[in-house]
Amino acid sequence: MQCAPGRRSPGRKRLVTWALLGLSIPFAALAASSPPDLLWPLEKDTDLIASFGEYRVDHFHGGVDISTRGTIGWEVRAAAGGEIFRLKVQWRGYGRAIYVRHPGGWITVYAHLQDFDNRTLGLEDRLAGERARRGIRFPGDIYLTPPVSVIRGQRIGRTGESGAGGPHLHFELRDPDNRPVDPIRAVPGWYSDPTPPVLESVELIASSETTFIDGSWRRKRFPLRKTAGRYTTETVPFINGPVVASLRVADPGPAGHRLGIVGLRARLNGVASGYELDLDSFGFSDSPLAGLIFDLRNSRLTPPSYDYFLVRRTGNRLGTGLREIRVSGESPVSLELESYDSSGNRSRGRIAILGGKTPRIRLTGGIPHGEQWEITYRIDPGDRSRIELVQGEPMRLELQGRPLGSSEYLPLRLSEAVPASPMYVEVPPSGAAGWSFRARLRTGVFQTHWSALQTIFPDPERSPDLQPPPRAEILSWDLDHLDSFADLRVRLPAGWATEPVLRLEDSTGRPPKRFPSRWNGEEFSFLIPLADLRESSWSPVILFPGIRSEVQTRELPMVFRRVDPYRSTRIDHEGAGVTIPARALFEARTLSLLTWNRPPADQLILRGGPIRILPEGLLFRRSVLLEIPGRSPGNQRLGVYRWDGLRNHWVFQGPPPDPGGSYLTTTIRRTGIYALLEDRTAPVITGHHPAGGARLRPEEIRVLMASVEEIGKGIDWDGVRFELDGIPQVGEYDPDRLIAECQPDNPLAPGDHRLTLQAIDRAGNRSTRISVDFRVLNPVEGVK
Repeated sequence: MQCAPGRRSPGRKRLVTWALLGLSIPFAALAASSPPDLLWPLEKDTDLIASFGEYRVDHFHGGVDISTRGTIGWEVRAAAGGEIFRLKVQWRGYGRAIYVRHPGGWITVYAHLQDFDNRTLGLEDRLAGERARRGIRFPGDIYLTPPVSVIRGQRIGRTGESGAGGPHLHFELRDPDNRPVDPIRAVPGWYSDPTPPVLESVELIASSETTFIDGSWRRKRFPLRKTAGRYTTETVPFINGPVVASLRVADPGPAGHRLGIVGLRARLNGVASGYELDLDSFGFSDSPLAGLIFDLRNSRLTPPSYDYFLVRRTGNRLGTGLREIRVSGESPVSLELESYDSSGNRSRGRIAILGGKTPRIRLTGGIPHGEQWEITYRIDPGDRSRIELVQGEPMRLELQGRPLGSSEYLPLRLSEAVPASPMYVEVPPSGAAGWSFRARLRTGVFQTHWSALQTIFPDPERSPDLQPPPRAEILSWDLDHLDSFADLRVRLPAGWATEPVLRLEDSTGRPPKRFPSRWNGEEFSFLIPLADLRESSWSPVILFPGIRSEVQTRELPMVFRRVDPYRSTRIDHEGAGVTIPARALFEARTLSLLTWNRPPADQLILRGGPIRILPEGLLFRRSVLLEIPGRSPGNQRLGVYRWDGLRNHWVFQGPPPDPGGSYLTTTIRRTGIYALLEDRTAPVITGHHPAGGARLRPEEIRVLMASVEEIGKGIDWDGVRFELDGIPQVGEYDPDRLIAECQPDNPLAPGDHRLTLQAIDRAGNRSTRISVDFRVLNPVEGVK
């Protein structure tokens, strides 16, 4: 075997090793416990472009992806001797794949192939027979009886780009229990990577309704930099309650590829009981655990980005230890990090975190004195001196003011230190009937929430209280749904004078719950402890008290529902329904359904929803049924779509149309934004081969091609229709490349030919029919 740079030959001598140790172990037991020595499965030595255990949309990556440098047709070899017992042929997913069983029950898998070996192994003939027997082009799993024996290094097929993704080879090693195993760690020397992971940033996330980070943040990301061989933050985070944390980390691969890691450790002050994760293997039933290991809000497949939790989430049986981070005492705690890749390269970090009580400022009054105002306040100092010490500068007071009717706060004062109360500030002339003020404390990156002083009317005769109160209006609102609480933020018109109140009304008639608001500088925030909500539906209503007038109310299109993980639960909201079966959640959780107030994009027509299901990034253990009412029953163009915020477009989820129903239903495996949309946009053929009027030699026309763009439901494998000289041909559409290819049934004879193309999407929309005339040349003819 030739070894690539950084890879050493796998010359392990297991039997000799056991003999030297003086141990006698039956061969069958040894084979069952030890994976086979693996040969590199490609004819050429290349590198990995995806690692074992990486994030995928709703599961873990069960193997490694080996680069074929953007090309197809490389020879694929059996990594060890055994028998081919299974083939897989599907349009998406693995595409064409081969499964080889080795002594002891170990299995290797080779996916996304262009073709199987037929000359020696007869695998294409087996596929052709199965296609004829079942009458379908993609028969799925084909179990070979009897299996086909292969020896180590024997050619079994060629690389391609079948299934999902571009050209590469997906390679897996599975143990006798059919569990994916990291081949790099299982077979030392099979592949070596000298580059350690890069720790990029840590995000701290509040895990209680009273927790804030650096004074006023619920979530805050801290970039990491490497100093003296360790990664650390530039500032010391300050927390006033428990938090969870996630680590953004990547293992640098060749050509700029970002690979995942396989293990990490997180400890507080070196205590051994910290969080530990090691992904050397997992079961296919563990797929839902991906939502407990990765922070799915921030993890992405394209472009690759991996955020790993640094605490053990409930239900995570692949990790152990720490569940949340708490800091007590006067000294910062040290969060010690270690991450490692499959080759054993390790990177370490140490982050100091300070805990304590957050200082608070409270404005208590304002009195005008000509051009000056006397502002009184009180301060709860908290751990102010410790915060100033780690920030490296004294606490300052920032004061702003806003005349009644204005949407902009004006800077009035930023002190070098916190002055004594009262303080006197000059207010620019505005002619306003009243003023509102707000203040906060700042030092370095630390800042408290704004404390607001509601509108003061220096001239009672000009007070708008003597006029009818303004109509309560919600300009916008959003919900940040965390583990144990939700943060509901509401934006009101400029100059609103009173603090609103949130009332949650129970569908079963229980007494409503009330929550005060907090002004954060731009909008009002309501903190809702989710664990306090019992197993029923709760609907929010905002109360707007006037200064001396009656209360106005506005309902928000949203519902909260506490879900028992051991009981089936249905949540209804504005006609839509979500049915969550028993054991679909790892623990009792409060879910939120709300109307998303963003219009659909991609030229699709909204027919139902959009419905947003929170918390974001939650994976269900079992499929959940989503129902959205439609206004056009039986319409083939209708479908349920999920919003992809990274790519800023809608992704079709299903289902097939129901001719007699008034709802469209589909199953989902994760929370997100879903809508019922109608696809009336026809696909467009943007290019083709051959071109019109082309004069080609026979070898230049072995494959017919069409480039197709489509928005909406997408195109099936046979959605691009080819006709050659009036005879239909079988083509296959690749949605990754947006190209359909067709190999004519017979070689084209010299002379004139006509190719006719048309694309039909899943919604039944048809592209313009295109006819292309071209000529195949005789050997004696020239090409112009």
